[in-house]
Amino acid sequence: MVRPLPIRQSRPNLGTKSPKASPPRRSLPWIRVALPLVRRSRRSRLRPVTPPAPKKRRSSITNPKLHSNGRFLHYGAWLGTERQPSYKERLRLAINEALTKRPADFDAFLRLMEASGFTVKHGRGGVISFLVPGQERATRLRASTLGDGYNPEDIKAVIAGERPLPEQPVSAPAAPRRVNLIVDIQERLRSGKGAAYARWAKVYNLKQMAAALQFMQEQNITEYDQLSAKAEDAVSRFHALTEQLRRTEADLSATSELMGAVVRYAKTRPVFDGYKAAKYSWKYLAEHEAELADYRAAKATMGELLGGEKLSKMTELKEKRRQLAARKKALYAGVGRGYPDHPEHRRPCRYRDD
Repeated sequence: MVRPLPIRQSRPNLGTKSPKASPPRRSLPWIRVALPLVRRSRRSRLRPVTPPAPKKRRSSITNPKLHSNGRFLHYGAWLGTERQPSYKERLRLAINEALTKRPADFDAFLRLMEASGFTVKHGRGGVISFLVPGQERATRLRASTLGDGYNPEDIKAVIAGERPLPEQPVSAPAAPRRVNLIVDIQERLRSGKGAAYARWAKVYNLKQMAAALQFMQEQNITEYDQLSAKAEDAVSRFHALTEQLRRTEADLSATSELMGAVVRYAKTRPVFDGYKAAKYSWKYLAEHEAELADYRAAKATMGELLGGEKLSKMTELKEKRRQLAARKKALYAGVGRGYPDHPEHRRPCRYRDD
């Protein structure tokens, strides 16, 4: 009796796909959402991509970064008593001065402001703004801009005698500037510094004191009055050089502008001569309008810069500009010698930490 052969079960072919065995493909709606989060490799495997963690940004409002570590002041505090009043301060002073004249009503108050040199602008909804002479954008009459007591209703109440004059906001005086090259170790420790910073500060203070002592020995300074006199001389020399530098830069800018105006005038003068020969024809003007405009602008610039003086030759203007540029370079070198970082102030010192 012949035994039947066992039926061998064949393994499925993973390399080829039978269209009868595989189910029909269907569009998966979730693949549109998952595609941005996955990445297809060479073997057609999908693996998730972990999105990068958001970086912690430092807020410049809550945690401001002090590049100068509090050693320098802003421009207004640096000027001190020489600072000119701002547009808002001038407007507040003018409003108080107009209210002291006791105007009859609000319209009389506005007329007093116009007589003081301020431009009154009326906006939508009864908004009133003042334009200070020399100001580009008008300042609105409201408490959020000028301070408490400067609303139109408050001004009307002051005119009616129901409330006193608004008070001027007083700014806090700036802290006096002092020269301090020594680190206050105890203060820094109270602010959170550690023992390593204390060791570094001690070494730093010793180096600073050694450098100061060496400078005084080299300059033969034995008394405090001598040091004060040298400091005053250096400050006076610095201010004088700064003023000379400002004037030199102004002259150099005016000379360069004059030379440019002369060049433009020379290029466009034949066009103007043709316009004059054409008896100021409208057709000629339409064809050469840009050149004639450049001619008039160059002529006006030359008249403004010369101020009635005779125009020098171009060679003389070039020589003047060269001399002014050389003088400016020399003045910048002289001003730079007043700074500690100038190479002339860097002397070899074993205690100096450059």
